[in-house]
Formats: sequence, structure tokens, C-alpha cells
Amino acid sequence: MQLKFQTSLLLLLTTSGPLALGHPVEGRDADSITIHHEPDGTAVFPNSTVSAASAADNKAAPSKKCISFTYDNPQWHYANVGVWGTASGTFASTGGKICVPHNQVGGAMFIGTEANPNAGNTKLEMQFPTSGTLAYGDISLVDGYSLSVKCTAGSKTIGGSTNLWKTGKPCYDTSLKSRGICKNDRGYAPAQKDVTNFFQEGVKNGNHFCIWQNCAQQPGWPVGADVKCHVSGSKP
Repeated sequence: MQLKFQTSLLLLLTTSGPLALGHPVEGRDADSITIHHEPDGTAVFPNSTVSAASAADNKAAPSKKCISFTYDNPQWHYANVGVWGTASGTFASTGGKICVPHNQVGGAMFIGTEANPNAGNTKLEMQFPTSGTLAYGDISLVDGYSLSVKCTAGSKTIGGSTNLWKTGKPCYDTSLKSRGICKNDRGYAPAQKDVTNFFQEGVKNGNHFCIWQNCAQQPGWPVGADVKCHVSGSKP
């Protein structure tokens, strides 16, 4: 999986209220952006000022941003992908912090109950730019769900803490359920009705998961703000 930058996406400047039933847009303030996901799950963060060459420079000599993690089970796992490198392990092995490079492209990690979690697991995606004042991110279910992740940064929240295995809504695609994963094979949908009930729970009751190809509900926060994430849930 790769994380890319894109020059053509525009800032989402307005929309408020509940998630529109017919169209996957839920911008909450003027700092919200649209994060696009390609069919392979690649996240594309908007960026209008940085060239491919400067992005490569950032990748070669990055500074670091540390994300603080708490978790219900220290033996749950993470695995970085894209420009964040290939570090992986249990959350217990991190000492409660995972440090990733600042860059204009954005990076990601899969989070799950198994070693070396990959596509299908819950995915944390964030962009900590080397220039500019705002960072962005989402907790993505476009590949699938394993554990819940809720992050706070400044006054903003992404993701949620609802355990989707416990809502009473069945997982539609159970091909990876033995690995603690509900695969999302309907995430790229033009309307709310095309998302199965299991994943509907990811945007209800105060949850702010991303389940769309274009997720416009993702707020920006000051790039220097502390980012704190809590991982919760269970196996099915």
C-alpha cells in the first residue's frame, strides 16, 4: 500500500448536520478536507503546494511526529505502511508512542489482533506536513474492520470507540473473520444504502470512521498538537 499526494482535490469548506443518506459527505468545519481512497485502498491527501521532488526529499530525511497510544490489550498489533516505513509489533513494545515522519504525502498503519496486520484491518491514516499549519487524518474502514480506534488532536476527534463486533449487526463478508477481520467489499459506494449494516455502525452514535472512497468528514488540527489514540474492541 502507498500513500500519495494530489494537487486537484479542494478543501471542503462547508456542510453540517448528520451524514447525508444519499451522498457520503460530512464536513464539520472550514478545516475539513476530502481524503480520497483509490480502489486498492491507497489514501490520497490533498496537497496544492508540494512537488513530487520535494515529497521525495521529505521521505529521505524526515523529522518525526509521535502519536501516543493507549489500548485495551497490549498484545494487539500495528504495522506501518507507505512512507511511514515497515515498523511493526505489539503496542506493548512501543512504550505507548509510535513516531512517524513528517511529510507532505501522508502515511498509514494497520491495527489488528494478529501479527503484521495488513489490508482488511482497521487503518489509521494521517498527514503531518513539513510546511503549513494543519495536520489531517482518518480512521479508515474502507478495507475492513478489526479493532476500534479513536484519536484526539487539539479539539478534533477522528474514529470512534464502538466495538462493531458487539452491535448485533452481522459481518457481510466473513472470509477473514477467523483472523478477527470483517472485510469491507462494499466500501466504495455512491449512497449510504450500499454500505452494509455492520459498517453503518461505524458512522453512528458519535463515531467518525471513514467508510467511503471520498471521506469529507476529516477535520484538520494544529500540526503541533499532541495526537492521542485509544485502541479498543475484541475478536468476533
